[in-house]
Amino acid sequence: MDTLHIQRLDPEQPALRIHIVFDTPEAAAHPDTPALRGAAEGLRQRGHRLELIQPRGAAGASDAPTLGRYAKFKRVLHLRRLLIAHWSRQRPDLVHIDTQGPLGWAALQAAGKLRIPVSASFPGEYASLPLSLLHKPLAAELRKFFTRVRATLVAGRGASESLRNAGLRNLHPVAQAEDLCGIEQALRSAAR
Repeated sequence: MDTLHIQRLDPEQPALRIHIVFDTPEAAAHPDTPALRGAAEGLRQRGHRLELIQPRGAAGASDAPTLGRYAKFKRVLHLRRLLIAHWSRQRPDLVHIDTQGPLGWAALQAAGKLRIPVSASFPGEYASLPLSLLHKPLAAELRKFFTRVRATLVAGRGASESLRNAGLRNLHPVAQAEDLCGIEQALRSAAR
């Protein structure tokens, strides 16, 4: 009797489901921030499935700096609930955060609760400065945020070394959106 030899040929590296969280328009982002949404089209062409998540309407980034502490806390909790509900229905392989505002903190907390790996982009306006030179509450907040992610995209090797010396780990220097190979490698390592 004949037998069959069946061989399954999967892609060498399967596509990732990446949800990108941001709250500022691309044009308003700092030019030295390796914003993943700038590389979104290239990643999509490489077969990854992307979902962009941002606040709707007037409640976007423009009001975030003016919110009081209690209002920010309430907003983070509300956004966290929305993200948990969404990611419980459509679980991504990785959440990438392009903001450290209330939406970024909500995404970090929601992904942590659901045990979804997280990567983030370090803000370019702070990357060239040693954390010790920043205002202490800001430096503490950045350190607290970025020690909770699996991979941090940083624009350039110099900034990466400065941040490594300040105690941050899992840093991946990239040359903006043009470095698709570097970005993809960092995201794959974070998603494991």
